[in-house]
Amino acid sequence: MPTIQAHLQQVQHNRDLITALDPASTRFLDWVVTAAFYAALHRIEAWFADKGLHFGDHTQRDDWLSKVKELRRIVWPRYKELEFQSRQARYECVSFDRSFVQNRLLVFLDEIEQEMQLVK
Repeated sequence: MPTIQAHLQQVQHNRDLITALDPASTRFLDWVVTAAFYAALHRIEAWFADKGLHFGDHTQRDDWLSKVKELRRIVWPRYKELEFQSRQARYECVSFDRSFVQNRLLVFLDEIEQEMQLVK
């Protein structure tokens, strides 16, 4: 089971990839979206690891995440949108609008991280 610190390092690793790709100019927006989703996933996993929980699959994580009162309003819907868009990128070969990625999806990632810092 990964530690809290390991999950937080993975968050930073994914954020570093987003920065390296440069969302303002990259043609690889699908990878920006995918990295954003996985950054959010690991931020959430760090929070659960702090509570002694670890999930081996998306279904288990979703079940718990959807039931945590403190996370339902902000974190849950943003996480699910990032997951959906990441799946669109990975399996449906969707091309993304740069503005949508920068002004919505990356903002969602920031909001998830901010909220996770506030929720204890």
